[in-house]
Amino acid sequence: MLSSFRQAASVARTWFRDGNRASFKSSSHRVRQACGALHFDPSSYHYKSCRTGQASLVLRIREIYQTRVRYGYRRIHVLLRREGWRVNIKKTRRIYNEMGFPLRNKHPKRRVNDLLPHDHNGVGAFDATLARSSFP
Repeated sequence: MLSSFRQAASVARTWFRDGNRASFKSSSHRVRQACGALHFDPSSYHYKSCRTGQASLVLRIREIYQTRVRYGYRRIHVLLRREGWRVNIKKTRRIYNEMGFPLRNKHPKRRVNDLLPHDHNGVGAFDATLARSSFP
């Protein structure tokens, strides 16, 4: 449902942008009428994006990835911050994913202590009588 709405909004924005907007500039009533006919919210018609260009950031992420292939988005983000880029980790991940670079899942480390039985004091416990009785 949401994706079909976004698609319709994109079509409507394109329609308004491609020269049809000039005919509706004369009155706000016509804009509301046209938006109503398209089932399109007038606030989306008046929306102005405030996102800045990110082409240079995309190029820098690509350069880092090509020189250090084993680096994931987390390490690339750290390098960007060290270089002075003010970028969010979520934005770095989104760009990294949009460029088609592989996202690896981080696996938790296994601890050897979790495999051994413990007593209540936190010290590894071993029952010698059980071991002696089980072996002939």
